[in-house]
Amino acid sequence: MQQLNRNHPLIESAQVFPEKVLMFGESAFLCALVCPALDELNRKGLFGGSVTVAGKNIEHFKTQEGLFTIIEKGIENGGKSIKTNLIICVTDYINPYSDHDNYIKRGRNPELRFIVSDAPDAEKIAALLYERFAFFKGDEKKGLILFSCGRVENNGAELKANVQKYADERGLGKEFKQWMENVCFFANTTADRIVTGFPREDADRIQRKLGYHDELLTICELFYFWAIEAPITVKEELPLDKAGFNIIFNDDITPHHLRKTRLLNGALTCLAPAALLHGYKTVDEAMGNINFKKYLEKALFKEIIPTLDINRNVLDGFAKTVIERLSNPLL
Repeated sequence: MQQLNRNHPLIESAQVFPEKVLMFGESAFLCALVCPALDELNRKGLFGGSVTVAGKNIEHFKTQEGLFTIIEKGIENGGKSIKTNLIICVTDYINPYSDHDNYIKRGRNPELRFIVSDAPDAEKIAALLYERFAFFKGDEKKGLILFSCGRVENNGAELKANVQKYADERGLGKEFKQWMENVCFFANTTADRIVTGFPREDADRIQRKLGYHDELLTICELFYFWAIEAPITVKEELPLDKAGFNIIFNDDITPHHLRKTRLLNGALTCLAPAALLHGYKTVDEAMGNINFKKYLEKALFKEIIPTLDINRNVLDGFAKTVIERLSNPLL
């Protein structure tokens, strides 16, 4: 099979857009969260931007010229559903650790507007912001919007605090900190999608069906949710809520964070030790045992939900979704 790249005969040529997004981190989770939405916005004519991936493991991005495939699997309308999505929005890739000088030069790009990260390296992000500040001489029109997708509460505020701390430690100056405070925005976000990554045991069969070799092939569930805490001006610049995915903007995403961490993460925390003690190696195996399923339902509906001051109907509906997602036979 031929390697996936932009010269593959199965790949149609795509319009080249300016690089407006820096995705700091190359994890399968971040790719399956951000890139499908941006591709869809481009198709709808609502964005017109491409992505630069900054990470330690970018060799496959180079080989495949930014292309990769996401396959979504789940139960939909009572039947099995498998959807294939070829991602085309990534057009640049850089290792910020082995090629630091070229990495921070991305900060000089006048089209750059957004940074998205799920494993924020405050030092590297601060370095890029400072390069941008210095190169454009503190131009207030060159600020950036940063979306932190780290798995902690108030992840945007935490990233901002760490960047400010680094700026203080390195003596980057009061003017830089003021510029960052006045014209850069750090958004808290909560993201929810189960991503299993590269399907090692099934990769050959899938790639033969696709007709190309894809080292970045990623498997995930159909379920998608991304809540972003930001003012309407951010939403207007990057209308992710119009991409066709379950993306919302809100002034306060705390209830969404609590719902996700207490119910989905909490369910896995309840399930894992008991399942391991009974010899199960995967969530799917454990959920196939009716007693474990009942145990998990009791934990969610009787133990966890009563502790949350959120609409009970909303919580009950989400808890049922969690049970369905963990019972997904295709993941």
